[in-house]
Amino acid sequence: MTDQHPKRHLLQFTAERAENLIPSVDTNALNVQAATLGLLPVVAASVAHGSYLNTATQNEPVAVLGAQAAQFLGIDRVFSGERIWIDNQWFYVVGILNPAVLAPEIDTSVLVGFPAAENYLGFDGHPSEIYLRCQQDQVDAVDSVLGPAADPEDPGEVKHLAVQLKDGLRAALDDLRALARGIYPPLLAEQGLRAALRAHADRVPVPVLVEADGIGRYRRDTEATAYFCILEALQNVAKYARASRATVALACPDGHLEFTVADDGVGFDAVTATAGTGLQGMADRVAAVGGSLRVRSAPGTGTAVHGRLPL
Repeated sequence: MTDQHPKRHLLQFTAERAENLIPSVDTNALNVQAATLGLLPVVAASVAHGSYLNTATQNEPVAVLGAQAAQFLGIDRVFSGERIWIDNQWFYVVGILNPAVLAPEIDTSVLVGFPAAENYLGFDGHPSEIYLRCQQDQVDAVDSVLGPAADPEDPGEVKHLAVQLKDGLRAALDDLRALARGIYPPLLAEQGLRAALRAHADRVPVPVLVEADGIGRYRRDTEATAYFCILEALQNVAKYARASRATVALACPDGHLEFTVADDGVGFDAVTATAGTGLQGMADRVAAVGGSLRVRSAPGTGTAVHGRLPL
């Protein structure tokens, strides 16, 4: 291989649905992932050769290879003009990563920028995986009170230590909320809730009716909160409900945006079965913008998730 005639590597896949780009599109032993510019420091990864994506290359057909992906393709250095073939498109290789200990799935990945994934690979901007790394000072603050709270010399200090612990955990949760609010699907940004939800409903394995007539445009955080809560609720329907159909209804009464996701599935005990169903995450997201969430369900009666957000 020479600089004048770089080797061309074929890496083909077929993406039926854009969201499959995150977390991955199977390409034999490799995955193609859309990645943000801030990914590497969050997962403590680093560049072995070349460079990572930047504000310019994230928009272009440019790729960065995980450590194992590079080995699989036989690429051990970055040469000018090096490129790989992804879904009928040449992508130029600009970097190779060192092994990512905290996120080993990145090792077998080909990383492209979010805008490039949208422009060249049909990605719709909706991630299914978010990496979060807490700031070390927050971790240290929480760790410093765990021991004393477990076996305090002065029992009267337990309440004070519990408050410190809650504040530290709340700060970490706020980081996650801010990150989640910063990711905004292009279709939602361009056309609003009705179009974005109807597009997503077409990809849910259960028939979904979206009732959103009269719904307009609202604040960015309000739309994002409603959108992602509804997607979480529909994911629960697909995973757990064993439903034959579901309905998403939106309304805008009294200066509030309201949404309801209802299904005719098996239902559950809403008091004891919340763990693992994403309900707490939805409640936290709604509360972060001053709204409220209510869940009605019982075994054999289906489930209805109702959210109310201020405008």
